[in-house]
Amino acid sequence: MRNLLVLLLIIIGINLYGQTDSIEKATLYNQMMSKGILQEKFTEIAFNWKQTVTNYPDLPLDQNEQVHYTFLNNFKNMNKAKLFNRALEYLSINYGLFPATLYSNLEDGKIIYAGNYSIDDNYSVTFTGIISIKDEKILTEFINIGYQVFHPEITSYVRINTLYPIILKNPKDWKTNIKLFAATNKYFKTENIKLSDYSQNFESDYTF
Repeated sequence: MRNLLVLLLIIIGINLYGQTDSIEKATLYNQMMSKGILQEKFTEIAFNWKQTVTNYPDLPLDQNEQVHYTFLNNFKNMNKAKLFNRALEYLSINYGLFPATLYSNLEDGKIIYAGNYSIDDNYSVTFTGIISIKDEKILTEFINIGYQVFHPEITSYVRINTLYPIILKNPKDWKTNIKLFAATNKYFKTENIKLSDYSQNFESDYTF
């Protein structure tokens, strides 16, 4: 029992890497407490996890435990119409959107679009982007996130939440899933910055 208490301190109580990592560890602990796994298996997985996972990306979860990115940016002295048009310009430049994949309504300040990007030759991410605009503010959200997996002869699709919690999956898949999460995290944070910068630099586009 003493060894188990020491292990729980290592896993849950001291050096947490972030919110998502703590949820992973708590899930493993709950599996043991509910008799889903034996203590010996719990110990094995816990130490393998500690040795394998050193930098777990914190993925934002909504109240339904779905991955849901939300970014709010402020733009002084820029009205709704200007911000709306800049957002459409940004999407056209970066995604080459067609009308079938885009909803936009200036009156309610809403733009909804389907997007995807490649992580590498084997994986790409698909998502829905929602941009809500009013005077001096843009709220950007990314939802419905999933991965296309390219096999030699077929392409499959998995939703991001089916890969979570990683700790209960095959340990051989841990690094791959963490890589996908990290790439996803980086992409959406970068997208928010790029949209914000493009919206802000309105005047520079007309300096010629």
